[in-house]
Amino acid sequence: EKTSNYVRVTSNYVREVLGSIGVEYRFPVAKNGIVADIGTGQAPCVALRADMDALPIEEISSVDYASTHKGKMHACGHDGHTSMLLTAARILKEQADQGLLNGTVRLLFQPAEEGGAGALSMIRDGALSQHPPVQMVHGLHVWPTLPTGTFATKVGPVMGASGFFSVKLFGKGSHAALPQEGVDPIIAATHVISMLQSIISRNVNPINSGVVSITKIHAGSAFNVIPPEVEFGGTIRAIDRASWEYIQSRVDAIVHEGAKAMGCKAETFFPSFDQECLDRQISKERPASCTYPAVVNDATSVQIARRTAAFIFGEDKLAEVERSLTGEDFSYFQEQVPGVFSFIGQGDQSLGTTWGLHHPKFTLNEKVLPYGAAQHVAFAHAAISHLQQ
Repeated sequence: EKTSNYVRVTSNYVREVLGSIGVEYRFPVAKNGIVADIGTGQAPCVALRADMDALPIEEISSVDYASTHKGKMHACGHDGHTSMLLTAARILKEQADQGLLNGTVRLLFQPAEEGGAGALSMIRDGALSQHPPVQMVHGLHVWPTLPTGTFATKVGPVMGASGFFSVKLFGKGSHAALPQEGVDPIIAATHVISMLQSIISRNVNPINSGVVSITKIHAGSAFNVIPPEVEFGGTIRAIDRASWEYIQSRVDAIVHEGAKAMGCKAETFFPSFDQECLDRQISKERPASCTYPAVVNDATSVQIARRTAAFIFGEDKLAEVERSLTGEDFSYFQEQVPGVFSFIGQGDQSLGTTWGLHHPKFTLNEKVLPYGAAQHVAFAHAAISHLQQ
């Protein structure tokens, strides 16, 4: 089973905790996901989201909560996100039982954020549309490059549209000493890859952000043979969907025309923004072939999040997050309803919690967990109050 969906144990634990505090839930949603409502069961309805999945990385850590599953670890803080939301669930349930929750809070425990488009799958399974429909969504992510206790967000794009692509070039194999008898796809690939780097510098508006990175290439297996084909691939990142699709079109054109000029044929594959991507598995590493839209924060949602964070973290701990082209499928939720995605600083050199996301030495700073739980709760109440106006 793919690591992004390999959350059965975590999912079981979440359901055990929810059951123990008297919170009813719907399962399965998006295979291993869970949807739970707390409150009146009527509008307004605000959703709080936590991703649960791990990464296919061997953990290098001495902490007592290090992974016990070989080749799998929480290198992106998703275990922390789940802990925050479970704690928030306990608090919200106690408040609801006392009649202190004047609407519905929907908890989204999401699988498959890491490449599996679990958010899109949950949407397809009705996580936002079931009664009462969600009107605003809130998400948090720990961030090791921000000092511990910092809260950062901003209005507008904060993370990029993100997707991969793969290319095959077909030439004609030959003996390496007789190149005139073949058509060398390696030479074609080097020219094409070089030309792809002109897209960002010459085709994209310099005001916009974009990336075309080639991250893998494979050809042949012998020193004295020109292989018949080359395969390479990488990632496209852009600040919005339209820019991503434009860059994709340029990649496709350059690959095919460049290969043709070198006497080769080309095949390209690009993922999709649409729900059909969930049904197309292209490799053992990719449980879905989806391009994530950009994370775009709604102005009103950001205003609410900053107001509650000022109380939880302190006014002097608020910051404006630096825009990044890393990908995050929370964006699918934001395409359906207004929402805000924010970042909690967890960087502390003395605790070893400054290692980057997806690094084998990444370590969760447990000190930030109460802050995240409190922010979830405070945002839920503030958003419900706003939606009632």
